[in-house]
Amino acid sequence: MENKTKEIPYFDSFSANDRLIRFGVFPQELKEEEVTVSDAPDSDGYHLGSDGNRYARLTATPYDDSFPFQNGTPIKKGRKYWFKVSPITWQVLRVRCGVAFLVSEQVLAAGSHMGGGEVSVRAVKFPRLNLTYTGKYNPYDNSGIRHWINREFFTAAFTPSEQARILTTLVDNGVESTNEWFNNNVCPDTEDKIFLLSAAEVVKQPDEDETSAFVSRLPTDYARAMGVNGDRAADTEAKRWEYTWWWLRSPDPVYEDYVKACEGWRLRTHDGQEDGGGIVPALFINLPRGR
Repeated sequence: MENKTKEIPYFDSFSANDRLIRFGVFPQELKEEEVTVSDAPDSDGYHLGSDGNRYARLTATPYDDSFPFQNGTPIKKGRKYWFKVSPITWQVLRVRCGVAFLVSEQVLAAGSHMGGGEVSVRAVKFPRLNLTYTGKYNPYDNSGIRHWINREFFTAAFTPSEQARILTTLVDNGVESTNEWFNNNVCPDTEDKIFLLSAAEVVKQPDEDETSAFVSRLPTDYARAMGVNGDRAADTEAKRWEYTWWWLRSPDPVYEDYVKACEGWRLRTHDGQEDGGGIVPALFINLPRGR
């Protein structure tokens, strides 16, 4: 089966070969050294580079010194870096009646479950969140990460016309979605444009090998600079040894602070306050009809 990335195809021409599609944009790759960037931001809050691409600036807060950029360059804490704003690649999980279920192929950002992504992507101002915590740090409906992907990420990644194509989804947060027989920490269902995958959605992949590949997603340079928790072999060419973990929306069935996450090739749990978790958005979109 072909695995080429393409623009969103018309529903009438969609085929099983359309496994990866491009939709929206987000800061991802580290700027090449020879590229210079304008000081003045455009109307979207990005900066024009000498190569014609747009860039976003970020002050690096790496998780530790062991996880460099994709080219092997160490990430220096407190240093400002520029990142190319590139089309987001999405994996197509299924298509039904002209609606596609998509999940980001890469880890796009980093943050805690409680706090979400701590970075304002563009020059977009949002009011301070007034989240009320009752001793639990794992309910998805009141999580900082849910607010971040539906405000910061949604606004930064998609144009108004693209936002209109994204469906509002009734997100199942019940016991079965956590892949458990019981769960003391489930929260009410939510209605969202963007959401995190559940444990049940991950384990429903066709077979063990594909599930392992599905769980193992690598972070962009931008996510690495934000502080995604990962490690890499000493040989910078041995990318098969790269490792990171990313949040799901499913809480641990017993412990009130812990949330499920995809880690390497398996599912584990992490404290909801823990920094360094990757963010892998998912969404449903209407595919365009052929003319």
